[in-house]
Amino acid sequence: IAASVDGKTWWDYSRSRILRLYPGVWLCTGISMLCIIGSHQSDASTWLNLWIRSSVIFPFSPWVDGAYWTLPVEITFYSLMLLCIGRTPKMSIIIGVILCLMGAAFWSAYKLAPPDSTLYFWASKIAGKFRFDAAFIQYSIYFGLGILINRINSPIGKISVLAACSPICLIQISQTAQHGADYLNTPLSGLTPFAIWICTTLLII
Repeated sequence: IAASVDGKTWWDYSRSRILRLYPGVWLCTGISMLCIIGSHQSDASTWLNLWIRSSVIFPFSPWVDGAYWTLPVEITFYSLMLLCIGRTPKMSIIIGVILCLMGAAFWSAYKLAPPDSTLYFWASKIAGKFRFDAAFIQYSIYFGLGILINRINSPIGKISVLAACSPICLIQISQTAQHGADYLNTPLSGLTPFAIWICTTLLII
């Protein structure tokens, strides 16, 4: 996402993001709707509403499928990168740092706040929820880390940023694994997906 703003005007960048997202979304929503209609999961008024909400990438559920929660989050971070167009790379770094700190603050509160505190109460209500507003906070550290890896030239600097963010990312990945374990009623470890994430990020670096 950070690299996609390089050398672009606001219009060029916005158009490229729209063309990247919407044709695929329309294809997938059409296929999803055929499945819903074919399986008689809901009446016509309901599935038409789901199709419209999903086709325009409405930020809040319901959609034709729960996996669509990722798209409004992605669009939000695309929009943040508009602030970097026509400015120095320092602006991207500032946004990246803010996003990392926002994610770190949330997961630190979730992990370190006393269980009987108001802070922990609200953090625990959000943690693991696949909802646009909740996911924006939870996953901000990944977008921030991606920006910093793209903008920092030194390999040592990139690895240092990754090392600094990794403890928070481990907390987030472990929480998502726990959420999946509760849903599937099957034990799941967060260490395996965390190791995969570290390895793939190192490959990018």
